[in-house]
Formats: sequence, C-alpha cells, structure tokens
Amino acid sequence: MISGEILFYKNFPYEDGGDPTNKLLIVLNSPDNDAPFLVLRTTSQRKFRLDKQGCHSDKGYYVFKKKDDFFNADNTWVLFNTITELNTVQFINWSLKMGVETKGNLKENNLIALKNCLKRWPDLSKFHKSLL
Repeated sequence: MISGEILFYKNFPYEDGGDPTNKLLIVLNSPDNDAPFLVLRTTSQRKFRLDKQGCHSDKGYYVFKKKDDFFNADNTWVLFNTITELNTVQFINWSLKMGVETKGNLKENNLIALKNCLKRWPDLSKFHKSLL
C-alpha cells in the first residue's frame, strides 16, 4: 500500500451490525518500519453533511465532487472519524480473505489537501498526525 491509494472493499462489515456495503478506502501514509498504515472510509451518502467541495475539518470530513479525482458519485465524503490503523499483515489478510483490492490513486494535490484538512480536525490524535 502507498499513500493516496484507493482500495475497494466488497461487503464492508459495519461495527454496528448494519448491512455490509461496498466501500472505497483511502490510504493516507506510506509508513516506515513497524508503524501502521492509516486508512479512511468514504461514503456517497449525504445524510446531514454539507456538499460543498473541499475541507470541512470542523465537521470531520472532506468532500470530493464527481470526477474531481477518482470518484464517480455526485459527491464523495471522506470521513475522518473512520480512521483505522492497519499493519502489513492485517492488510494482506484484508486482501486475501476479504477481497480488498486497489482501484486507483488520488492525485497528489488532492492527497495533500485531504491530509492538510485532516491535520486541522480537532479529534485527530498526535500519534496519527505524526504518521501523516
């Protein structure tokens, strides 16, 4: 995995027991040594979220518009509260057992904007910030 990689997870299992759905995940870093990978989940479901493109760090998400990068939905929200740590073994298990596969990469400027936005999110831990 590399920073900016977009992963497709078929039948992503929700912690709350909700019905599994297909999800796109974004890898945020390319760690050295034994540090974990950081991954964020995306959604195309607006719910209560703003749909203005760009950074909404105070609300905990970033919005990509259709065809702004890799995404095909009208809007794609990258959800900061879904930040997940994965080590290499966990990723290999995801790939082999869960069918997670690489679908593309974010453009460099969009990856930088996403990371800068995430760094301004008040709930980001110092440890996660250090890995970005």
